[in-house]
Amino acid sequence: MPSDASEQESYVFRQRDETESSRLNFQHTIALKVSQGHLIHPSIDISSLKAVADIGTGTGIWLEDLQQQVHSQTRLDGFDISAAQFPSASKCTYQVHNILEPFAPEYHGLYDLVHIRNMVESGGYLQWEDFDFERIVTTGAASPTHAELISLTCSFFTGLGMSLNCSIRVEETMKQAGLADAIREQRNSYWDKSLDSDTKNWCWQSFGGFIPKAVLWSGKAKDEETAERMINEKLQVLGKEYQSGAVPNFAQRVIVGRKA
Repeated sequence: MPSDASEQESYVFRQRDETESSRLNFQHTIALKVSQGHLIHPSIDISSLKAVADIGTGTGIWLEDLQQQVHSQTRLDGFDISAAQFPSASKCTYQVHNILEPFAPEYHGLYDLVHIRNMVESGGYLQWEDFDFERIVTTGAASPTHAELISLTCSFFTGLGMSLNCSIRVEETMKQAGLADAIREQRNSYWDKSLDSDTKNWCWQSFGGFIPKAVLWSGKAKDEETAERMINEKLQVLGKEYQSGAVPNFAQRVIVGRKA
């Protein structure tokens, strides 16, 4: 595999520390609840999986949970641009790799479930999960602060060249690439009121993680200290709006395609 790529990364959150790892793990927990416990889309036969690659694995929590559901001989490999959040002890394998760089030939055609097409074997599945940022709106009471922060988030991500509705583009690309049975499924937390508290906490944590960078990028703050102060003030107001009945939607999309 390529050498450590961590120096090349550009992470939109402040840093890969325990706070960020906790946020990622909490986000995974909500996503699992929204998907009604499905780590893998029901259209895929989980019992037949022999090798799975998780790209952008982060803390490895998705693989660690999947390990409890697949056969003990199933190969589980996690890849990320940084090893900073890899589990310290695991039966899964974790390696540093920048997905913008080619994988070594020995990984091509190896996996029957993966996020990178070149590594999917014939008949294997590609599963992609992402957010539709423009749909992370609130229900219930109004939340002007949430709307303001989402607007800033969208501007920031667009400015970085990121897509706000990449699930549509991923589905189109799958079809253009010849993947069969491509489907795109929407998952929203507002269907389950028991998730209201979780989605509030998730949004609050997420805003605290990357909005300071967005504020600096927008020019609304001259330095990191000012940006941190501004966002802390916004988060206090946001917390009050959430307490008053505003509930953010955890808007996730899953796209699945099968390599012919």
